[in-house]
Amino acid sequence: MRYARLLSCLFLFFSLSVRAQDIDAIVASIEKKLPLSDTARGVADLYLHTDKSVYAHTDDIWFTAYLLHSADISRYHTLYIALVNDMTQQPVCSGRYVLQQGLGSGNMPVPDSLQAGEYSLIAYTNRFLEADQLPVFRQPITLLGAGKPPYGIRFSVKPSQANDSLRLLGRITTAKGGLAGNTSCRYFLYADGQLIGQSTGKTDAFGEFPVSVSTSHAGGVLEIRGQVGGPDKWMPFKQVVQWEAPEWLARYYPEGGQLVSSVKTRMTVQVHNRNYHTLATRLVLLENGDSVASFQTDRTGIGAFVFTPVAGREYTLRMPGDAVLHGSFPAIQRSGYGLHVRNPIVKDSLLMEVMVPAPGKQCLLVAHDQRSLLFNMMVALPAGRGLVKLPVADWPQGLINLVMYDEQGTWQQACRVVVLPRDHMIANVITDSSQYRTQSIVTARISLKDQQGRPVKGAFSFSVAAAKTLGSQPVDIVQYDGIGRHIGQPPSWAFSDMPPGRLETVLPMLAGHVPDAFRDIVPAGPLRGGAVVYTGRKLKKPAQLLLAGESTIILSTDEAGRFDLPAAALRGQAQRKLLLSLVSKTPIGYEVLLDSTEKLVNEQLAQRYYPLNGLQADELSWEEKDQLRAAPGKLLEEVVITRTVNRDEYVSKMNDNGVCDDYVCRLGFLNCPIHPKGAEGTRLPVEGERYAVEGALGTRSVIYHCAYPGRPKHIQSINATWYPEVFYDLDVTADNPPELLHRTTLYWAPLLLTDDQGQAEVSFHTNLVTGTFQCMVQGITDTGVFQGKVWFTVR
Repeated sequence: MRYARLLSCLFLFFSLSVRAQDIDAIVASIEKKLPLSDTARGVADLYLHTDKSVYAHTDDIWFTAYLLHSADISRYHTLYIALVNDMTQQPVCSGRYVLQQGLGSGNMPVPDSLQAGEYSLIAYTNRFLEADQLPVFRQPITLLGAGKPPYGIRFSVKPSQANDSLRLLGRITTAKGGLAGNTSCRYFLYADGQLIGQSTGKTDAFGEFPVSVSTSHAGGVLEIRGQVGGPDKWMPFKQVVQWEAPEWLARYYPEGGQLVSSVKTRMTVQVHNRNYHTLATRLVLLENGDSVASFQTDRTGIGAFVFTPVAGREYTLRMPGDAVLHGSFPAIQRSGYGLHVRNPIVKDSLLMEVMVPAPGKQCLLVAHDQRSLLFNMMVALPAGRGLVKLPVADWPQGLINLVMYDEQGTWQQACRVVVLPRDHMIANVITDSSQYRTQSIVTARISLKDQQGRPVKGAFSFSVAAAKTLGSQPVDIVQYDGIGRHIGQPPSWAFSDMPPGRLETVLPMLAGHVPDAFRDIVPAGPLRGGAVVYTGRKLKKPAQLLLAGESTIILSTDEAGRFDLPAAALRGQAQRKLLLSLVSKTPIGYEVLLDSTEKLVNEQLAQRYYPLNGLQADELSWEEKDQLRAAPGKLLEEVVITRTVNRDEYVSKMNDNGVCDDYVCRLGFLNCPIHPKGAEGTRLPVEGERYAVEGALGTRSVIYHCAYPGRPKHIQSINATWYPEVFYDLDVTADNPPELLHRTTLYWAPLLLTDDQGQAEVSFHTNLVTGTFQCMVQGITDTGVFQGKVWFTVR
């Protein structure tokens, strides 16, 4: 913790004094109330760069993991990743991956059996399991699967006789469109991310069930989650309910949390309609009918203006055509504490306008970054207001909370500022053309420099994916490092097409977002490997185990039979399993049990609640709307890939060594007759995954199983901690399988380096997919992070 009482601050236009009495007690009390996740600096943050965010059920999820701001990266050796179904809140697959020098990479095959829908990729490190350091990274992804859901569900708003409530009506239909009468339903109701109600019951004869909602939640984002069906066929659902609200609504976010008369403030506004579609438009602020400010909203409906409110005057927003936006303008206090930051995006010095209710009163200013307290100072304002210039050179970069309290430590105002990095890197990415034909070569050149134009050496990951697979949340490592790691799960608009200056606009909207607390699900004590028991009872003396992986090692248990699995011994090729066996001449009666800590943690992380994005961005910006007639756009043809699902099962058997001696070639063929085992790109098959098999009747798709008939209880199979696989580029000189010709990720490189001149070059091939593609570079240097991107078209 660092307290700064005497600062070299420049105070303008007034005389400011530091309170003489000891304020430690007040500050200590405030610190206990703040959502500080860790008081020690050097807590590592975890970020994942994925190749895209929209996947087909034939895809792999490719990723690179970066540890940011770690004081000792040697303590991080394993990356854990789980794919979670947001509907069921259950993990559907998971894996462990090698972390070295703060970097890790790999791929996770999407299970062929998954239904289409919204999923989350959740990542954490071994330090999370050791209950020491807590950051967890979550990346929302969309899966385009196959299969029809067993039920359909729709909600509508109906008139209610009660004046203080609204009535929602849910209607459930069967897969064939019939009425699902007498069907069980349980649901949870959320308003703006807060749980406001829940219930369990059954539908009536028409498949309908009512839900009552207080009118106080009208205009907010209302979300309903639950399950319908029965014991054998439950279907989870989640939907945003559309209100029968006025055509256009405005939601207001004052800079400090509230408006005070005669105190300048920055007001952020978000505009959307009754169907939660945002609006990019021009707006005018009227004060008693006179225009006092004008501004524009972007595609997410967000805009901001600075004004000085006056109590007793009426404020409204006017749209083009003199249409008035609905939504209550925040109340204006006649007197109180005021805080306005002139430059919320700051690098050297912060300039603040401060106001107290009466001359001579004091206020306490506190700054923190959700991790530790950075600054506190009690100040007196003889004139009741003034301007403060505060140095921030020693503050960490990123999102900082600036909070104002009164003399007794009661919260009055709060706002957020962003401290810019001192060593900002500039990454330029260019391709040798902007348009290409199918199955042609693309060359991309990357140049990395600092702000002075000097070349910089850096490590980065490189992805090339179709624009339609990037989703609505294009988070990059720079935005995450500056904001995302400070606020846990950011709202969808926080990182959407953020140009310079937009960050200042959205800061007032981030006031309610704090990092997720995971302390309640961290296992107590270190992660262990398991235990050996004899006829179900503890051992009375140590036993020995053999672990066969990259190398074969002998492990010893303690006297109770407990044992640890060394992280280094678990490493192996991607998709590979290891064997763990008791060493004994008479193993009958012994059983090797494995810890389920990782499984339990994945299940608990999957249960965390993340609000739906209830707002859909406008298709065009207000500038694009003005230019639409002059430059009409052209829609690119979309490629639709279909695949015949063959449910044949392929069951292999163990050899004399207790393992299935199968392999998969780099093109996805099981026991390929062309590429022998051990050839470049061959790997072990994964239980339950689908592969191609070449037979007398041609190629067919099968689900792989390795039978373990009567496997002794003293032998266990363990997933290895995987090294990264190779992403194979298209080979235009040979026949390529359909998956390569139609995949929407053209290229993925998990780790590349710039040379001494800050330069790097990458070449890859286009396939048969046409449309717009994005090359994305994300990486790190010794002093910070960087990103760069470029777009090109395939015709």
